Amino acid sequence: GAAADEEDAGVTLDLSTLALVARRSLLWLLLLLALGGASAWLYLRYTKPLFKSLSVLKIDQRTEAGALGLGNQLPAIQSQGSSKLAGEVQLIKSEIIYKQLRDSLGLDVNYYVQGTVLESELYNNSPFHITYTIKNRELYNKNISLAFVSPTRYSIKYSGPNTSLSGEYAFDQQVSLPGIELRLTPTRYFDAAARDEKYHFTIQDAGTVNAYLEKNLSVNILSPDANTIQISFTDFNPSKAQRIVNKVDTVYLYAKVLR
Repeated sequence: GAAADEEDAGVTLDLSTLALVARRSLLWLLLLLALGGASAWLYLRYTKPLFKSLSVLKIDQRTEAGALGLGNQLPAIQSQGSSKLAGEVQLIKSEIIYKQLRDSLGLDVNYYVQGTVLESELYNNSPFHITYTIKNRELYNKNISLAFVSPTRYSIKYSGPNTSLSGEYAFDQQVSLPGIELRLTPTRYFDAAARDEKYHFTIQDAGTVNAYLEKNLSVNILSPDANTIQISFTDFNPSKAQRIVNKVDTVYLYAKVLR
């Protein structure tokens, strides 16, 4: 009888301990799930999605090896073809192409709208367009704040170590400020809703634009046998990434014809 009672007490104690451990583990499990869900929500809300646009080019490289009786030298000719593809990759990622991209796509001025959490770049859909002449290089690559104060007027503001800009001006007015002359022109995206937003724009020098292109533009030999090259571009703005890739195709083919 005594041995049986001790065995029953041991079983009861083990079950109680197991239930206590399970309850504590469940609390930790629920806490970990809650933390994981909160982390995922914060990541999705405060992190900009990154987009990639891809293009494949087939390089027309013809050889007269067969007609010239050089069939036994075909491996060497194919090796030269691979080297030529590498040369095409270098051409695409060169100042020749970058300059044409800067000039044709308006990459020197970036326009942004401030959202509730994150700012968004407005590419080809900004409600205003800036033309400028910079005399003070301090103003390159700096955020210049802009707000609309009426259907026909806007204000700008910038404060730097040696230069400050501020004032209220009319659309299409040629504005002369310390170190810069600029003109704002409304676009077809300018409407009542756009007037309520807060904006800023940056004027980027050639070196900054080149660094941006170099970082985000990827060019790789896809297949030496098929003479194909893959071009890709990544950006937070899908329209911008797609347009840059399409323009790379165009300016590269134009440069190749000239060469």
